[in-house]
Amino acid sequence: FASLAIIPKINGYNDLQMLPTATISFEVIPNILSLYGGLKSEVKLPTLYQITKENPFVAPYIRLQDESDANLFVKAFLTISPNAQLSLEGGMTDMRNHHFYYNLPIDSANVLNTMNVEYANAQRYYATLETHFNISTAFDLSLDATIQKVDRKDDITAYYTPAFFASMKARYKYEDKLFITLSPTFKTKQKARFILEEKELKPMIDI
Repeated sequence: FASLAIIPKINGYNDLQMLPTATISFEVIPNILSLYGGLKSEVKLPTLYQITKENPFVAPYIRLQDESDANLFVKAFLTISPNAQLSLEGGMTDMRNHHFYYNLPIDSANVLNTMNVEYANAQRYYATLETHFNISTAFDLSLDATIQKVDRKDDITAYYTPAFFASMKARYKYEDKLFITLSPTFKTKQKARFILEEKELKPMIDI
């Protein structure tokens, strides 16, 4: 599959962009192992809901901008059994005008710990493992884990960007009438900047 998207200059802050996409997929072992990879490019405008879900301390009046990614990747899909599948993906993403978080000044008219977003170009290297298990007709389990390294091209540290994060989703279904879902997430320690001082946030688990 191949395509080319042309994004005109709009809103006065982004440049004319040409975003190519070219991907290929094939089976290595029929019904067991397949590979998928190539280059995928996209433009996105995250909503305030998506931003606050990622970081609930963001101020509600931030100005959001278009972001674009060019992702060079390869992904392997493995079917262990009819009830167990996993995938492993690795790649490099060229992130243009990507959002990063920073604390507002303490002398501003905002509540302490409120954050804003700033935009910068960055390079991201990552590897992601995804698994899914159908334990029974009533219970299934998914596990995801990602390691990443994000380097801002302006040589500023990518604060609030964990090097490792993982999530689990366990779902129980009772006769299509009752659904119980448990979705814990884990993030390793992160570098942060608060009141002009660099700090290190502890690992966190959210349930």
